[in-house]
Amino acid sequence: MREIKDLTMDDLEYLIEQKLLEMLGDPDSGLELTEEFKRKLRERLGKPSKRIPHEEVLKNLARVEWTEGAVRDLGKLDSQIRQRILRKIEWLSRNLEKVVPEPLH
Repeated sequence: MREIKDLTMDDLEYLIEQKLLEMLGDPDSGLELTEEFKRKLRERLGKPSKRIPHEEVLKNLARVEWTEGAVRDLGKLDSQIRQRILRKIEWLSRNLEKVVPEPLH
């Protein structure tokens, strides 16, 4: 058997999920979808989805626009924390194309 130090994050997450399911069971087991949910799902699936090119998504996501409320809230933070946040946002806006997205589980 492999040691924990040899597991990837995906392996570890999978093992934890499986152990929780084993201990607690599937919370959705035995539940049925309501007719309202089925209707909405069929409606959504019937509509064609709009595809946006990756480059366009990056261009729009990398732009940071500050609202008055965001600026006001940022001003309430400790100056060191505020500077760290601003540096991270600045870095992200310049390097978004380098960031590798991870799947949401």
